[in-house]
Amino acid sequence: SAIVEVACGWRHTVARDTKGRVWGFGANNRGQLSPCTPSVACMSPSSPATDAAASSNRCVTPLARAHIATPTLLNVFESGVQAIKVDAGWSHTLVMAKDGRVVTFGRNDMGQCTPLPGVWDDACAGSEMVMVRRGTHVAAVGWNEHGNLGIGLDSGLQNILEPATVQLSL
Repeated sequence: SAIVEVACGWRHTVARDTKGRVWGFGANNRGQLSPCTPSVACMSPSSPATDAAASSNRCVTPLARAHIATPTLLNVFESGVQAIKVDAGWSHTLVMAKDGRVVTFGRNDMGQCTPLPGVWDDACAGSEMVMVRRGTHVAAVGWNEHGNLGIGLDSGLQNILEPATVQLSL
């Protein structure tokens, strides 16, 4: 199996191989290389507002260590489900499954790992944000300090903790 996609975060890297498996290495101090799976318990703060709360938003897995120095297989989805895309933000990771599910894991102090239910056509991770697309519908979560989510100023320049629609007038 060969690597077909790589994405680099601030201090971590994720890669996808031809079999749809996800590999990771580098910093894991925010859980950015510790995906949650049905067999792994996730702890998530109800309101990701502080760095202390965000540090608890990680999975309890054997990979829950600060650094992973060699490429390590990350069990993101249940057996048989292939990843078709990986991306990395500052201290979080995004993986998209062949069936359209999008999962994020890692630092969540700005809402960047807010659950994104449903099936999506595309997704990407930014500094401390995530954007997803279904058809012509685009939604964003996470850091919005500079208006970088594209959702306007009605909600202010605060972090967005629930998927917000990006209005595109083409």
